[in-house]
Amino acid sequence: MTAKAPGNVFVCGLHRSGTTLLTNAIASHPEIACFKNTPAIEQEGQFLQNILPIGQAFGGAGRFAFDSGSHMTEHSPYATQANAAAMAAQWAQYHQANRSWLVEKSPPNLLRTRLLQSMFPTARFIILTRHPIAVALATQKWTHTSPFSLIAHWLRAHEILAADLPHLRRVMMISYESFIKTPSREMDRIWRFLDLPPHPIDIETHDRNRPYFDRWLHALSQVAAPALPPQRSVWQSLCKKLAFSTANAAALKRLQFGRYSDTYDAIMAFDRLIRAHGYSLSDLSLSPVNGGEPAAFPAFGTNEKTGMKTRSHALFPS
Repeated sequence: MTAKAPGNVFVCGLHRSGTTLLTNAIASHPEIACFKNTPAIEQEGQFLQNILPIGQAFGGAGRFAFDSGSHMTEHSPYATQANAAAMAAQWAQYHQANRSWLVEKSPPNLLRTRLLQSMFPTARFIILTRHPIAVALATQKWTHTSPFSLIAHWLRAHEILAADLPHLRRVMMISYESFIKTPSREMDRIWRFLDLPPHPIDIETHDRNRPYFDRWLHALSQVAAPALPPQRSVWQSLCKKLAFSTANAAALKRLQFGRYSDTYDAIMAFDRLIRAHGYSLSDLSLSPVNGGEPAAFPAFGTNEKTGMKTRSHALFPS
């Protein structure tokens, strides 16, 4: 008897966003298949197929969103049913059979949701966000790039995601902060989203943001603080420089303005935009509040149809 092909659940988030922790929790359900004991880094499906390019083709962690080629939609030449069938067949070698869903997490998924939906029309997407300071400082030890550039990358990726969200039919969003604080409640949301019966999770959750926040605050304490928010002229000047620089390869290098420090430059350049995603570089107590039914969007993006906040400025104009 031919094994039943599972539906696809894609967990989408940047490197160091907590996607491994969340995916392991989802995979604990007896109706969920996953990748285990494979040669792939972090058991990521991107390394278990040869249909789509892996994230390193676009610069890898902390860089890939700067490459326009990493953003793939239903208009991509990869969006064919033949490719979907080939990818599913390759993945089937590595996961359990006869399960309702296959959960897969690879960081490039964050910018491929529309492509993956075109390839797998019944797919469901779980978007995981984490505070950009924690993501940046956790990623820095791999990339050896500046926090400024990494926060710019976080914002670039989430700007693209916000524009893609209205095109997705089945998507829910969850923050790392909410998952760590109330894991059972967030998992109940996920089980409902996947039309599965409740299942207890046996997984330890610890808030690992605090050490990164402490490093950030220590860096801020080492320089004389300018008044925040910056004067409008300073803000506009920084935005112009950023918009120009990030359109070129300079986006992958440290963007240095010689004003204060890496941390203060990041606050001046990004804080207003990052607040539109529910976080802040200057008020570290802020994080998105997730509530309601799984498909209810918190204030993450730009489309009124999904209930997302609009914003008047975009760091990376399309």
